[in-house]
Amino acid sequence: MIAWGRIVRSITLGMVIAVLAIGLLPFLLVYALSDMNGVIDLDSTPFCLFLSRFIQRGKRGR
Repeated sequence: MIAWGRIVRSITLGMVIAVLAIGLLPFLLVYALSDMNGVIDLDSTPFCLFLSRFIQRGKRGR
């Protein structure tokens, strides 16, 4: 039978991995959306470029 210490260690490790994965999802989503829209640039963060594209698109329409 598995010792209680090993069970607790496995559950703790699983929880840490789950928290890290859920915490990274928003950043991965923004990166994926900016990559699909073609606004990836090495000098800026994808989030800033993603927002600037929509701001510029709104100014062009006026």
